[in-house]
Amino acid sequence: MKFAKVPARVLLPLAGAALATTALAAPATAAPEHWADGEVHYAESRSFVTPYDGTQGARAVLRVDWETGKGGVYGNTWDLKKDGNDAVLQAGYSWLDGSTWKPVTRTLNTVEDASDSGRHTSLHTDPAVKIKDLKVRVCTVDGAGARVWCGDWH
Repeated sequence: MKFAKVPARVLLPLAGAALATTALAAPATAAPEHWADGEVHYAESRSFVTPYDGTQGARAVLRVDWETGKGGVYGNTWDLKKDGNDAVLQAGYSWLDGSTWKPVTRTLNTVEDASDSGRHTSLHTDPAVKIKDLKVRVCTVDGAGARVWCGDWH
């Protein structure tokens, strides 16, 4: 997996926009299974802005933190096209069930198509759940929840 460094001159303006958007965003929905609300800082961290060339339906500026067995996702997601599809932020990881690692993909947050504002995410894994290989991506989904488009895993 490759991670691109994002220069501060790119992240800072986006962070300002993210903070401004956060005030307008609807309240967060309940955290999905394995996740809890709130920000917890872990030793390792990567920040990125998902690429955009005009064809994607969603975009995000995110920070992913992790340590052995735990992780967190913080940032904003936007629906870029008013096309009837919602934008979602997904996390992919493996979780320890007894002695078996089980892969799973969870939707962490959704930005409804009718909304002009983004959705802020501030989630960390439940301390009782051990995870590994945490990645995130943005997707668009139709009214039935079926994926229409997904970006790369980061």
